[in-house]
Amino acid sequence: MKWAQTTTVTALSLAVVLGSFGLAAAHSQVISTTPEAGSTSRESPLSVSVTTAENLLDLGGNQAGFAMVVTDSEGLYYGTGCVELVERTLTTTVDLGEAGDYVVTYQLVSEDGHTISDRFSFSFTPDTSHSPATPQTSVPVCGEEPQLLEESAAAPSESEVNDAPVEKISAPSDDTSPGIGTVVAGSLGTVAALTALAAVWWRRRN
Repeated sequence: MKWAQTTTVTALSLAVVLGSFGLAAAHSQVISTTPEAGSTSRESPLSVSVTTAENLLDLGGNQAGFAMVVTDSEGLYYGTGCVELVERTLTTTVDLGEAGDYVVTYQLVSEDGHTISDRFSFSFTPDTSHSPATPQTSVPVCGEEPQLLEESAAAPSESEVNDAPVEKISAPSDDTSPGIGTVVAGSLGTVAALTALAAVWWRRRN
C-alpha cells in the first residue's frame, strides 16, 4: 500500500515538474492585432498594433529587432517605419493610400528572446473626404526621408499634341517574345528590391 502511495505521489510530482517546464519553455504568441485580420477599416491615419501574451524584450531601449511594415496590393509601402513598444504591444501609425487590401508584416522579440515574424491583412474603405497618401517604393526607415512613388507626368496640352511631328510607325515584327535585355532588367529589379529589404532589417537589428 505504501509503495502504491509513493508511486502515485512521485508520478504527480513528475507531472507538475514537466508541466511547469513546458510552460516555461513555451514561446510567447500573438493574441490580438489592430485592425483584426480580415477586418475592414475606414480610418486614416490608422494605428496598427500587435499584442502578445507576454512582455516584449527591448534590449538597449533602441527597439532593435522590432519592425512593422504596411503594403498595398501593389507591394508599395506606407508609414514612417517608426514603431512604439509598450510592454506587450508593438504599434505604428500609418497614412493609407487608395481603398483596397493592405498587408501588415511585423517582427518582434518576446521576453524569452524568441523572434516572432508574421503578417496579416485587412481592407480599407475610406469615406469621400479621405486624401490618399503617396505610396513609397522602398521599406520606410524611421527618421529617414521616404522614397515616394513619382507622380505620372502631366498630360500634354492640345496645342502640344497638334504641333508634335508625325512619325512613321513601323509594322510590328512577328517576334513578340521579350528580348534578353527585358528579362535581365526584370531580374535585376527583383534582386535589388530584396537586397534593399534585407538591408533595412539588418540596420534595425543593429
